[in-house]
Amino acid sequence: MQSLELLMPLMCLAVVSATRLLSQEQFHILLCVDSVIEGNFAPGTPLFVSRPTSPPQFKQRTLIDNPLRSNEHNLVDAVLENINKKTHWPLMTARPDTSIPDDDLSYKCNSYLIFLWSETEDDNVLESLELQLENLQAYTNSWNRRGRYVVFVTDLDIQDPESLAMKISELLWNPHRVTNVLIMISNNHVTAPDTNSQCIYCVIQFYTWFPYEPGKCGQVQKAVLLDKCILGENKNNNLGLFPEKVPSNLHQCPIKIYANNYKPHIMSECDTEAQENATCSLRGFEMVYIFLVGQAMNLSLSFLEVPPKDMTDKFIEGIDFVAYGKADVLMGCCAIHPLITAFLDPTVPYFYTAIKWYVPCAGQLPRMGNILDVFDTFVWFAIIIISITTALVFWSAANISFYSGIKESNTYKLFYNNFYNVWSILLGQSITKLPITSLLRYAFFLFVCFCFAMNIVFQTLFVSYLVEPGYEKQIESFDEMKDSGILFAKHSSLDSISFLISHDEIKQVRSPELPCPMFEKCVLRLIQKRDVITISVKSYAEYIDSTAGINVNGKKSLCSLPENLGSISFAMYLAKGNPLLDKFNVYIQRSLEGGLGEKYMSDLARNDSLSKRTKSPEQDFDNEDGDKYFVFTTFHLKIGFYLLLFGYVLSSAVFVCELSSKYCNACFQHYV
Repeated sequence: MQSLELLMPLMCLAVVSATRLLSQEQFHILLCVDSVIEGNFAPGTPLFVSRPTSPPQFKQRTLIDNPLRSNEHNLVDAVLENINKKTHWPLMTARPDTSIPDDDLSYKCNSYLIFLWSETEDDNVLESLELQLENLQAYTNSWNRRGRYVVFVTDLDIQDPESLAMKISELLWNPHRVTNVLIMISNNHVTAPDTNSQCIYCVIQFYTWFPYEPGKCGQVQKAVLLDKCILGENKNNNLGLFPEKVPSNLHQCPIKIYANNYKPHIMSECDTEAQENATCSLRGFEMVYIFLVGQAMNLSLSFLEVPPKDMTDKFIEGIDFVAYGKADVLMGCCAIHPLITAFLDPTVPYFYTAIKWYVPCAGQLPRMGNILDVFDTFVWFAIIIISITTALVFWSAANISFYSGIKESNTYKLFYNNFYNVWSILLGQSITKLPITSLLRYAFFLFVCFCFAMNIVFQTLFVSYLVEPGYEKQIESFDEMKDSGILFAKHSSLDSISFLISHDEIKQVRSPELPCPMFEKCVLRLIQKRDVITISVKSYAEYIDSTAGINVNGKKSLCSLPENLGSISFAMYLAKGNPLLDKFNVYIQRSLEGGLGEKYMSDLARNDSLSKRTKSPEQDFDNEDGDKYFVFTTFHLKIGFYLLLFGYVLSSAVFVCELSSKYCNACFQHYV
């Protein structure tokens, strides 16, 4: 209890308002900072306040009594207290000597307030700023280069505030890529209008810089004085301290683009007629977007020469180029994924597609192969049984009439003649003689009706199968595909893009793998020969299909499983903090809202399809008239001729057997 009684006075002293410890000049600073925060930081968004580790640790000058020089912490505490009382912003503080919490924020901060002063006589504010920026950047999830930064320099005796502001701007821009910054510097060498002499903190000057002014592109050349905060003036003119940094016209500022060649996103087209100094140009539906942005912003576009490499290697190289300033834009089949956005900033996505399993389309059944499939096996077997049974009935009825006193024709009394008659009736042919007895006539009439009905049905289905024979069974599920045994055409980069899809299904496929370094050939093999399965981006497979010259009559030549392996959205990538990103997003979004994206894609596929057909008119585009007209020839009756030939062979064999039997009987009687 005694220890608590001793601590109570100390606790009471601790809660004394920090504002009461400020002098008139420091209170003026507080009002200036409050005015800037109130007018330029959106309420409800996190406000991050950073300050140096310790207050100034050096002796004051003997000729100038400056008690404010050692009270920077009081000033910071007063600012924090004032912000906290308003409860407009979630407040966070940091110092370079504080450890980063494990539960870093999962959302970006949009407002930063950084205090600067020299901690020792040998230090300068730039070193303090560098330490604080490194500390802020350690907050990986919440660090936001595109937020609004207010940097307040509390040091006195700054001879050239504009030069210091330019150096601070250079440090923020390179390498941290921070452009939206307001620099506040107290200038005690300027006389306030309402005072007769110079005073400390009487005038606080506001500086910023513009990266894209005429004659300079992304380079800090000078700091611009925006406004002043003067002691004694209460005007609130701080609402425009964060102007737009990127103008509408960039006056042909050059930007370097790393473009990956990947159909149909970006394709290289060279002049093959020129023997020397052949020029190549890039085209594709993604190129339309960058040309549109370049024209709207008056940019000078230059494309880096990308050597032939594996797709994964080109992505890694492109990310490295943009991250380290060798290129400004990365584009060409660049999917939006956290592994990439950790290093670069994407634009708004302008194309959406999916990764799918592609399987062979069900081919048309052979016309001749379906003739015997007109009836099921059971029906053919029943016809044979009924025919044999009918022959036996004919023979039995003829012999019964012989014993009853009514004579029947000898044609039906012979056993083999009844099989001949049954076969003739079944084929719709005439017989040698009609039956005489009522019983045989009744059986004969029933069999004729049966054969007439079966012949009508057979001829109808036979002609139908010749005109439209039907299709094979289509693979419609993953279980059917994995057990089909069809070759799996696997691209070499499939393992490298495993972060976009799940490998669980791939491991379940039991089909033998077919290495596919030239993936376009494998997709063409799937479309033309229909003997492989593969995984492909939907946009790529559909483009290859449209330009392959197969799907010219609306026939489906590219088939896939209903389920998607993964969904992808494509965008361009710029370096972290690049101020051009917002302008890029504006023009890309306008293009998408106007429906130009789908038009670019459809026009590209259509033009390339027509161009290929113009260059190869002799190519057989899958019998364009084959579905409209069908010529019925003797070729389609081949099975009938096969049966006729079989009958001739069988008749010849029987004839030879009869001759042999007669010869053997004659020889036997001669010897007897």
